Amino acid sequence: MEEKIEKVHSYLEFLKTLGIKLLEDQANLDISASDTEDAIKANFQVIKKIILEELQNREKVLLDVVREFYVSESASIANRAHDVSKNVEILEDLVDLQGQHEKFNKTFEKYIDAVRNDCLNLSIQKSTRIIAQFDGKDKLITNCRHFGRISTGAPLKIIKILSQPGAILIKWDTIEKNLDIDEYCLQKLKLRSTSFTKKQKFEDCYVGPDTEFLDKTIIPNEHYAYRVSLRYENEAKWSEWSMPKLATTTLRPLCWKNNSNFKLSHENLVAESLAEKPVTLYSTNFKLCTGYYIEITFLKCDEKRSNVFIGLSPIEEYVENILDLPKALIFEADGHIFSDGHKKTTKLPPVNKGRKVLFICEKFEDNKARIHIDNHNMRVTYDWVLENSEVYVCANFNSPNWKIAIN
Repeated sequence: MEEKIEKVHSYLEFLKTLGIKLLEDQANLDISASDTEDAIKANFQVIKKIILEELQNREKVLLDVVREFYVSESASIANRAHDVSKNVEILEDLVDLQGQHEKFNKTFEKYIDAVRNDCLNLSIQKSTRIIAQFDGKDKLITNCRHFGRISTGAPLKIIKILSQPGAILIKWDTIEKNLDIDEYCLQKLKLRSTSFTKKQKFEDCYVGPDTEFLDKTIIPNEHYAYRVSLRYENEAKWSEWSMPKLATTTLRPLCWKNNSNFKLSHENLVAESLAEKPVTLYSTNFKLCTGYYIEITFLKCDEKRSNVFIGLSPIEEYVENILDLPKALIFEADGHIFSDGHKKTTKLPPVNKGRKVLFICEKFEDNKARIHIDNHNMRVTYDWVLENSEVYVCANFNSPNWKIAIN
């Protein structure tokens, strides 16, 4: 019986997973079909307008050619008809003078050479016809019949979507390798559920050379769809869009952990020190990744800025001196930088009320992170080696006169 129940649960789990996959497949189909229909209508509307304008212009050109030629040839025929009438009149006069030898001979000698030349010229001028030719008509019609194609593939795909605190990490890659790619465009669509309607439109959320992006503009528990396109070097046109991927996160945005030595507010995003002695505060943990950044805003500052620290730590350990944390990357409020307890030679400006300090992960690969620390339009950069990607934001204050916000 237990074996049968286990099989039931196994099949149930499989079918539920398959059901979610089918919902995603249907959403992808809805989105791609709607986008393709819109693209077909838009392109054909433009092309029909251009072709119609070009055909109308060509029709006008051909009609103008016919009319100009008609006027020219009509004038030529009229001139020749006049020459014929003139010579007929001369010859009829000669016929009437055939009994008057002297006058006949005199008139004959005067006009006969001109009449002969006119007859010669008039005889070699061929009659003219106007004919329209449409040699490319069949080819044009064939091209119209076969214009456009439907493709079910794109040169790249989204390969991974990861939930982060208040964010979603999207990674993509090309199907073919060694392509000369200029940049990528990632688009996002907020879904009302796991379904899609034509009224909903994708919007750009990233354009650049990276193959991953951390979207921190999302709302937890909301559903989103992402798709990506690429542009090759020296080309202006974007490729076809990848199949959209659905994503959501249930993880709340990064915030401070409850601590009796701090007053927390605004959903634990703001922390105000209550202690007279140095006490360490930690955030909820998060996984460091390329593009992830943390912004710390100083809402209240003490005049004494030494021994006041904020930073990143791979462990959560409550110590009197935050510099004792192993492998921590620390910024002191007076501008000094510490890594693994050692003071660096580079110094940033000290903080003031309202000042923002940013920790930006430019790249994270093989547990090695390139971290930028920005403060007041200045930046320092360090390569930070970790055992894994899990990290905390930490803070340490020397008096109750400090208040910070995390984002």
